[in-house]
Amino acid sequence: MQPDRSKAPGLHVCTRGSGMTAAAQPRPGPARQQPDSSLVRAARAPSFTSSSPCTRSSAPGRGLEGPGSAPWARGGSCAGAMEEAGASLGPTEQTVQLNSGTRMPLLGMGTFRLQGAELVSQCVDAALAHGYRSFDTAAVYGNEAAIGQALGALLPHHSLARSDVFLTTKLGPRDQGKAEAACLRSLEQLACGYLDLYLIHWPGTQGKPQGDKGNRERRWESWRVLERMYHAGQLRAIGVSNYTLGHLQELLAHCRVPPAVLQVECHPELPQRELWDFCQQHGIHLQAYASLGCGQLLGRAEVGRVAERQGRTPAQVLLRWALQQGVGVIPKSVNPTRLAENAQLWSWDLSPEDMAELGAMDCSRHYCWDPSGVT
Repeated sequence: MQPDRSKAPGLHVCTRGSGMTAAAQPRPGPARQQPDSSLVRAARAPSFTSSSPCTRSSAPGRGLEGPGSAPWARGGSCAGAMEEAGASLGPTEQTVQLNSGTRMPLLGMGTFRLQGAELVSQCVDAALAHGYRSFDTAAVYGNEAAIGQALGALLPHHSLARSDVFLTTKLGPRDQGKAEAACLRSLEQLACGYLDLYLIHWPGTQGKPQGDKGNRERRWESWRVLERMYHAGQLRAIGVSNYTLGHLQELLAHCRVPPAVLQVECHPELPQRELWDFCQQHGIHLQAYASLGCGQLLGRAEVGRVAERQGRTPAQVLLRWALQQGVGVIPKSVNPTRLAENAQLWSWDLSPEDMAELGAMDCSRHYCWDPSGVT
């Protein structure tokens, strides 16, 4: 039996290895900039061979204070912190400059199905120790409060401030068209005054058919709210998740603030080349979830051969495959050893032969939700 996707749209159904921010003064919307050319040097072709140079800032970070923000979120003015976007992103971090002007680490820690305050704290602690400076969550994950509590307790322990980490969360599909209340709820749960990135998680609406005629208007209403909150300084960057090419074209035709990020399922069996090319043309950063194919790609012979040649783990190969194309990744693991391994991605490259072998795996296979049926 096929799952009823109208009841739980946008939920990543991977079971393992699922790779998957005080109000400010109004500011103008960003121009549709191309990403730094130094970050994505690969040609638009089936295989890519170049790596992204490390871009770091050593400026000290300052936090932001807002209504209801916890002590870890305080400590400086919004204007000052905005100028220090991407302040201290870790000794091994690589970042991409979004079209909003803020910098985003290419490697983040995913938190899908990460539950329980103790486990969340252990994973966040290990991630910070291994250089992770970006954390990806969502309203539907049910762990925003635990992540906020963990960061509040652990950032001082690691001599870090709120502005030293990049925090992403997402609008739940049940709140499509009611984004303001949902976003404010996430800010409260995470106990911080601003979000570095806020995404519309799914183009449809929970409880409505994928073909419902109201989907378009509800997501457009959500986007208008995100634009207002972006201009108010509560959101440093806004974007979308699980949007198809058609959804993106529709959004760009009407928006005042273009999306900074598109987060989609992306791996060698689903490389999303058409979306990747479109994002490059319109200055949108592509970020992958389910980089390991929900664990199914770890045992693929092609991945194993590349891993053996490189002396790396299959997971490292799959994550490097994305990063080498300038695509961000958000792997999740509750295993400290794997968290450490997944961060060791910057000192080596896949060869052209490696990229070609992985590129030949393309079969347009989804392991998570397919949004192509959402009108």
